[in-house]
Amino acid sequence: MRQFILTIIFSFLCCSILISQPLDSINFTNLSKEQIVDTLLFLSRHYGSVSHEKSTKYATDAMILSENIDYASGKMKAYITMGENSNMAANYVTAMEYFFKAMSIAQNTHSQKNIALIMDKIGNCYQRITDFESASNFYNNALEIYKKLDDRKGIIQSLIHIAGAYGMQNDCDKGLKYYDQALEIANEDNDKEQLIVIYNGIGNCYTITGDYDKSLSYYELSWKVALEVNDVKKISSLLNNIGNIYRIKNDLDKAIEYTKKAFQKADSINYKEMTATNLYNLSGIYFEKKDYSKSMQYIDRARKEAEELGYILLKIKIWEQYVKLYQELGQFDKANEYHTLLVTEQNEGQKINNVARIANLQVLYNLAGKQQQVQELTAITLMDKQKIRRLVISLIIISILLILAAYSLYSKVRYIRLAKENLLQLHNLKQREQEQENEQIRLLNEQLVSEREKHELEIEKNRIERQQIDVLLEQITMEKQRADAQLEQTTQENLSLQEDVAGKNRELVSMTMQIQQKNEIFNKLRTDILKLKENLSEQAVNDIVKSIDHSARTDKDWNTFLMHFNNVHTNFFEILQQLYPELTEKDLKQCAYIKMGLSVKEVASLMNISIRAVEKARMKIKAKMNLGTEVNLSVHLQRISP
Repeated sequence: MRQFILTIIFSFLCCSILISQPLDSINFTNLSKEQIVDTLLFLSRHYGSVSHEKSTKYATDAMILSENIDYASGKMKAYITMGENSNMAANYVTAMEYFFKAMSIAQNTHSQKNIALIMDKIGNCYQRITDFESASNFYNNALEIYKKLDDRKGIIQSLIHIAGAYGMQNDCDKGLKYYDQALEIANEDNDKEQLIVIYNGIGNCYTITGDYDKSLSYYELSWKVALEVNDVKKISSLLNNIGNIYRIKNDLDKAIEYTKKAFQKADSINYKEMTATNLYNLSGIYFEKKDYSKSMQYIDRARKEAEELGYILLKIKIWEQYVKLYQELGQFDKANEYHTLLVTEQNEGQKINNVARIANLQVLYNLAGKQQQVQELTAITLMDKQKIRRLVISLIIISILLILAAYSLYSKVRYIRLAKENLLQLHNLKQREQEQENEQIRLLNEQLVSEREKHELEIEKNRIERQQIDVLLEQITMEKQRADAQLEQTTQENLSLQEDVAGKNRELVSMTMQIQQKNEIFNKLRTDILKLKENLSEQAVNDIVKSIDHSARTDKDWNTFLMHFNNVHTNFFEILQQLYPELTEKDLKQCAYIKMGLSVKEVASLMNISIRAVEKARMKIKAKMNLGTEVNLSVHLQRISP
């Protein structure tokens, strides 16, 4: 048995040696498929902040190729890159789907570091949709793995993310504690890249708490470190943060100065996410300066950048800015148009949030089981690695001894024959690989054609949906026009009615004034006749006075007044008599004059009685109505209406 085992090992080693000889002569100037995948991923990361479209294309190509050749590491990296691109475009559900595919590969390969890295990225997704509890769970899980691995960079990164999550929840006390832990490790390691992030995070916390002087000092500290390492991306972000602080402090000129510097830095490296943010901020600052023309110029540029990025959160802010601008300019149709876009974008964002929150429950459940498996497999793997390491060392020693022994036993002829057979096998193997590669290319082409057809169907579907929306909008517009026409008609009718009532009131007041004037004339005439009493007989004078008094008190004027009054105040007397049956005709006359708002003096003149008599009459009316002294009779009568 021992001899049999040694023979098998010997044969294996000989074959390996013989087969390796031709491989040494292969031309490696052309990249292998695995190298092509790695190159595509490099290009995708390069275009990550420059062109979302190009970055996604390269990552997709890498993903398809790695799946076809079953390149596990390439697949995992491609899924991570696709997840990062989706996260950047605010497609958080899609991002998490890619991250969990990457997680599955990392768990199968027992790569704890990659598991922690992916958990950290999933936490970022949940933080973007403000699910801070889920985000903190993933950050803490990543932190525990990094601590077990003694990965100091990973520990710092997780601490920073946990601190940021607390900061976004306005719990800056807890956030600052985690930042302090991260700062201690970063200072020990002189890790300037992490120091930039930590100082910026602390500045964010103080911004949230309203301590703007401290916030500004930490932003400037972070900026100085970024200048030392010439990190242009972070320099741009920090200049933007400093500009925001000056904006909050209402130093708008300095805010413009720093924000423009931030834009120039971001634009110099084609950092589109930051350029879009800078342009949006500049629009807001000029809006606060009431320079609406410049504000509109910058928001138009920001819109263009945001639409290229597909950044939903920024697009929502941009629609809000448009609404404010057009409202200030008095262009309310435009304001309504952008308000519709704003609501649509907000609804879309809310849909994404809802779907992500529902998916979170299943994700956490699956993750809990996988974490347990990983822990168990890790323990087994460590034991197996030790055994394998010892076995490999033993095999190497044995192999060397066997090779030396075999060299003297095998003839040159047999060696050449075996070499030729192996070369033939290698040729056949290469031929089969070429055939497989051709088949994979064919399948890839078919897949690409299928994807293109799906894309065309999606475009057609969107076109039909847009047509349906246009028809709906047209119907809404027609309904609005009909409603506006009906409203205009109703308004005209109300105006006509108001004019009619106003005319009747004017007529009633005019007639009342005529009666009053007539009575004044009668009173004057009566007075003049009494003055002539010396020249006329007393009986003649008395007869004339009685005739005048009779004419002044005639009911003809009252009846005319009553007719006009009822036209204006329909059923007023009927309601009064129903409520207060004890009221006399004289009482009703008094109530009518009070309803019209006539003074005591005016009523006395109309009724040809004294002012005192009018006051007594009103007191009697209040008594008949059982009204207290605190109740105003005029106010009470004004409330009585049909």
